[in-house]
Amino acid sequence: MLTGADVTALGLLCDSWAAYEACRAIVQREGRVIEVDGIPKRHPVDRIMAETWERTVSMMREFGLTPSSRSRVSALKSDEPENPFDQF
Repeated sequence: MLTGADVTALGLLCDSWAAYEACRAIVQREGRVIEVDGIPKRHPVDRIMAETWERTVSMMREFGLTPSSRSRVSALKSDEPENPFDQF
């Protein structure tokens, strides 16, 4: 369950994922290697893509959105009384 305190972190996760996808589109279109003065070099966007992926996965772990982190997530108990009809 998300709380109001999670909104900023979730927004950052979404921004990070969007940045990764934008980088991925550029790398798919232009390739991972570019020529600079006739010398093959790693595309600078490929490096940024790797950094945004690491940041995205790190944030996904915080929300229990990876297989390994999902097994460690526990839900907070609700203050609301249990509804006896929920079991039906």
